[in-house]
Amino acid sequence: MSPAADSSNLYIAEEGGRVTAVSLSNGNRLWSTELGGDISSNVALADSNLYVITSDISKRSRLRSLSNTSGLPNFELDIPFADNFQLFSINAKLVIVSNAGAITSVSTVNRTSEWSLSITNPDLKTIAMQESKLLISSADRRVHYFDLDQGKELRSIPAENDVSATSFIGADVLFGDTRGNLIRQHKERRSWRLKSGAKIVKILNSENGIIAASTDNFVYGLAAYNGDIHWKKRMPGRISDITMINDQVVVQMIGESAAILLDPNDGKPVGQFSSDDEGGFVLPPMEAKETVLFFSPTYVLGTTEQKCTLK
Repeated sequence: MSPAADSSNLYIAEEGGRVTAVSLSNGNRLWSTELGGDISSNVALADSNLYVITSDISKRSRLRSLSNTSGLPNFELDIPFADNFQLFSINAKLVIVSNAGAITSVSTVNRTSEWSLSITNPDLKTIAMQESKLLISSADRRVHYFDLDQGKELRSIPAENDVSATSFIGADVLFGDTRGNLIRQHKERRSWRLKSGAKIVKILNSENGIIAASTDNFVYGLAAYNGDIHWKKRMPGRISDITMINDQVVVQMIGESAAILLDPNDGKPVGQFSSDDEGGFVLPPMEAKETVLFFSPTYVLGTTEQKCTLK
């Protein structure tokens, strides 16, 4: 589950229902809190609290709030059970998306539910966020576009194949599918389609245009206007994630202990970050306090070459 960070600390959800705070300055563990059950969401920050969702064998799911300074629990709320959740902190509310199909808004001020929506069999891996707008695909081959301030669905876009990735490009929608199609959609009209060689893994919208990755090991740099390919780069392994950090494309590959950095203008390699953990990287990298953090099965590693072991 994805961690969160503020200007001082990194907050990590660990196995066994434990949440841990790690100092970004020296990598020391500051506190750990055992919540019980299993943590079934990412970590989200709102004001001076952090939030996770726990689920247990009795099929009970609870939204849990902890102080980010001490780790002391200070609030919990029962929510409909699911195996997996994504949490987002937006405009004094938490938006909870479950793989059971519920999308719920909870106020972080009075900690009550504001609204709830539902979709059929959503794929949480396809979620994309832009301010208060959310994209997510569903098993019925549709891309759903939600306004989280208003608590309503703005439109539902049909797809020909199973959708594997989504992204925003202004007010338009980008989505890729399992057959290698990458499509830009303007409201009810399709702007363009690009056919790549394999399933689209992830899509980024950057100042340099669109960056996309596919499971045949290619990263593409595309023109946002018409989808023309400016460059493509073959990676030495199967791509698990691409992330834009410090104006560079960070490419991670399944089981590989080195992340490759690409120039988004031409796709040329400009460096790499390596781990001594043979398990490779298990989460997308993130930037916090001018440090880029990478996550292996046993370590959190920063570009400052500091590291802390989490056991």
